[in-house]
Amino acid sequence: MNNINLYDNCFIELDEYPFDKYDGKIPNELFIRGICVKKDEKLVFNCTGFMVIHNQIFVVFPKGYVIPKEHILLKKHIRLLIDVLIKYSRDSSLEPVEGSLLGGLGTNSELIAAAFWLIRDYFDYGIINFQRQDYGINQSANINWSRTIKGVNPVISNKSPVYLDLVTKKNTHHDHLITQIHQYVVEQCLDLYGWLFDYDEGVQNEYDLPYDEDLVIYLLDMEAQRTFEDRKSNLFLNLKEFITGSHNHSKDSVMTFVTPYFHTVWEKFCHFLFSDNEVPELPKPYWEVNNTIARTEQIPDVMFKVDNRLVILDAKYYRIKFAPKKLPGWGDLVKQFFYRLTLMKDEKDLIENIFIFPGQTRNVIEYLGYAAVEEMPSLGKIHGYTLDIHKAMELYVSNNKGDSKEKLLSLLKSPEKGN
Repeated sequence: MNNINLYDNCFIELDEYPFDKYDGKIPNELFIRGICVKKDEKLVFNCTGFMVIHNQIFVVFPKGYVIPKEHILLKKHIRLLIDVLIKYSRDSSLEPVEGSLLGGLGTNSELIAAAFWLIRDYFDYGIINFQRQDYGINQSANINWSRTIKGVNPVISNKSPVYLDLVTKKNTHHDHLITQIHQYVVEQCLDLYGWLFDYDEGVQNEYDLPYDEDLVIYLLDMEAQRTFEDRKSNLFLNLKEFITGSHNHSKDSVMTFVTPYFHTVWEKFCHFLFSDNEVPELPKPYWEVNNTIARTEQIPDVMFKVDNRLVILDAKYYRIKFAPKKLPGWGDLVKQFFYRLTLMKDEKDLIENIFIFPGQTRNVIEYLGYAAVEEMPSLGKIHGYTLDIHKAMELYVSNNKGDSKEKLLSLLKSPEKGN
């Protein structure tokens, strides 16, 4: 797949592309599954993710993304997108539709996740080897004294035993079944995704599974029970998941690893980067009927407090290239205004309402603008910020919060934001 113009097969969710340019090039399965549609002579993708259709690759990046054109860099960005979806699918309870597109347990998602793990492990450590301990007489410098004393008759010299022959131990590699399984699976992984990791050595298809799938899974389970090494435990698990997931996979199959709900992924990014456990409880709206009260809750995406400043943050998965049009409407604005209103105890309270949008920025996060209500200054303003989506993805995958919150706080205190 290194020979394809990868950039031509990469898209942005909900961006519009000339349909005639791609007519006949987009497999019909993607339209049937609702992953893309034809809209007013435009091609539009409704999902974000990675697809392999009849050995063709299609990648859809999230809103706000800027797709790099340089081939090596683009493959790095695709790997990052897949890593995001792997982490998200494992950390989240998925809706049935989303689960079918991301691949349920033991199918697409586990196949891709296991393949990525196995390729990286192979580059770092190579094929697993098993050593056998062979014992002999005077074969190495590694003397086994217990076996020597038990099995060799000494010569007595000056009333002391002298051993002319010594039992020695020698570690030798041997052709273990798990090694054969590992060789086969790594070859399959590199055949599928080696190009994405710039693996240019070619795949020879030299190896086969030594036994049928059920027996191989049994052998991996047995070996996993014998080891206490983390790397081996993870290796056996990923070998098992790949073999299970590849049962129905072929180069002619349709594989989707996409989500139509990337807005929930965006919310996870923002929650991970900005959330704080020590926040005030919002007053609860309620119904009272016949002296019976039923309460509901106000649930902002994120709240955090620094010094005397409380920030109420809403993650908004919108395309800011159309700003100020096509940004959050009245319903979303009212919720933010109301959050602030119910928490405001004093006019001196510093309560900030903000929206975070995906985009590309040089400084990780930048000020965009604000929303307000005419002739109602008491409601305050909802300030919008653009968070670099590529950087957010890197931080989420690496489980590193970075300095996003600090940069946001610096902007909140800046007079340029329009207070």
